[in-house]
Amino acid sequence: MVVFDAAEFHRRVVAASRQAIAKFIMQMPESEVCGFALYSDSDATSLSASFNCKTHLAKMQAEFPEDPVYFKWSPGEWSHEGFGEEFFTDISEDMRRSCQSVPEGPDFKQYRDAVFGLCVDALKELRQTELAGAIFAFSVTDSLDPETEIHWIRDINCPSQAAEFERWIVQQ
Repeated sequence: MVVFDAAEFHRRVVAASRQAIAKFIMQMPESEVCGFALYSDSDATSLSASFNCKTHLAKMQAEFPEDPVYFKWSPGEWSHEGFGEEFFTDISEDMRRSCQSVPEGPDFKQYRDAVFGLCVDALKELRQTELAGAIFAFSVTDSLDPETEIHWIRDINCPSQAAEFERWIVQQ
């Protein structure tokens, strides 16, 4: 398995997220953020942020009333997907390089799970000091593993938010 500095990766993810949050608040002070997410691909080769605003969420829920919770918990549908990407460029480049050096099989799964776990840990830390009242999520864009996603959301958010997510995702 590739050796990488987990503490340094965590620190960089938190720092990049804080920079993206600060930029968002500075550029859109009138927007009420209701969601912040980090997302990656199933190979753990990139990392990006997504923001959702209350006005966008309300608009999408009004347009698609048959599944309003989908727009709350799906970062790919949020108002500002990929916002602050410049803060994650170096992290994504390092993730790509690291991923290429890990052999397929158990070593790769262990590496990917470690990377994803560190992203969830970063979100847990951010939730303590950033964007009060917002939900926080970690998502993998090209994969759906409800059990793992439920675990992540439970780790990051309050019990009522986690329960809402779990009720929704098990119906998908």
